[in-house]
Amino acid sequence: MKKHRTISFPLSEINITALVDIALTLLIIFVIISPFISQGLSLNLPKASGESFPLKERTIIEIDQKGNIYLRGVPLSISQIKKRLSALYLQEPTAEIIIRADKGVRYEKVIEVIDVSRESGFSSIGLATLPKEK
Repeated sequence: MKKHRTISFPLSEINITALVDIALTLLIIFVIISPFISQGLSLNLPKASGESFPLKERTIIEIDQKGNIYLRGVPLSISQIKKRLSALYLQEPTAEIIIRADKGVRYEKVIEVIDVSRESGFSSIGLATLPKEK
């Protein structure tokens, strides 16, 4: 009698268990870390009543308690802010300027930033506040 030979082929399945483990681990890390990542400076904003702004393209200028001015997180002088805002106005003339100033900042500093924003061409300028507690 003849013996039948069995031909064995290599297993052609891809084991993705390790890949799924890595993906889930990264997902868990991002979920845990995301609340700690905040956008902008940690400022003590004043409280006011009012409604929130509709969502549009916004440029955020921040002023910390020491009076340092930040445009999109980069510390700049008032003359540098004016140059950057003028260039930004040419690119996005309909954008809104939102000023986030610590409540300990001198009023004069906030007005100076508003004036520079207007001189750069922007007409929609808002001040960020926290909602009043009821």
